[in-house]
Order: sequence, then structure tokens, then C-alpha cells
Amino acid sequence: MGGLAVLITNSKSLAKEVKSQLEATKGCIIITKNLEQAAEIANKIAPEHLEILIKNPQKILKLVKNAGAVFLGPYSPTAVGDYVAGPSHVLPTYGTARFFSGLSTCDFIKSTHIISYTKKALEKIKEPLEKIAGIEGLTKHLDS
Repeated sequence: MGGLAVLITNSKSLAKEVKSQLEATKGCIIITKNLEQAAEIANKIAPEHLEILIKNPQKILKLVKNAGAVFLGPYSPTAVGDYVAGPSHVLPTYGTARFFSGLSTCDFIKSTHIISYTKKALEKIKEPLEKIAGIEGLTKHLDS
């Protein structure tokens, strides 16, 4: 099963040109007021692959927060990321790029948080600590 192709553009003429090609494939077109709105929509979709095909893709890249991998310009197709450049098929799918990154070696390494306070440091945070524990209703945490 192939993915859903989504064109997000502020160009009505491009949307019209691409629409004829969507008849045979799964996809949709979203026309935006400007590139900033296009980036906002892309962030909500959080695609596995996001291709930015504008004259200066760096301009809009800074607005992209949610995508598995971002491909800049006409010479960086998805296939490069899947088969040559590195990310391959370890990217978050189905919009999960909103809260997950692609797999990395860190995903296979166990870590442990180490907390060490002095008496003085603990006294400094006593009030907010007691307040949060009280709000949560976790009295045993508070007692600790």
C-alpha cells in the first residue's frame, strides 16, 4: 500500500497542473495563502517525508518542526533518503513526527537519570515541590 501524496502550495496554477495527475493516484492538494501557512499545515500533517520544492528551501525550513525527514530542492528526492543518504525506513509514519523522531542509535541504548541534591538545594525547592506533590495528590511522593 502506497502513501498518500499531499501537495501544499500557494500556487493555483501548480495546483491545477498537478490535479490532473492525481486522478490515478491517492492524493490531495491544499492551496495556502503563503509559504508560512504551508509550513503550518505541513507541521500538523507531520509527514514521514517532506519535500520542499521552492527556489530557496532554507527560507521555509526554519518553520518546519514536524517531519520525519525533510528533502530540500529538486535534487533531493525521497529515494535518496530511503536508499542512500541515511535515514532509510526508520522514520515516523502516520503523523507521529509530531512527537517522535526517526530511529537512531540512542533508541537502542538504555539510560538512567541520576539525581543528587544537597540539603541546601532541597530546601531551596521545598515550597514548589510540596505544591506540585499536593496538586497531584501523591502524598507518598511528598512524604519522601
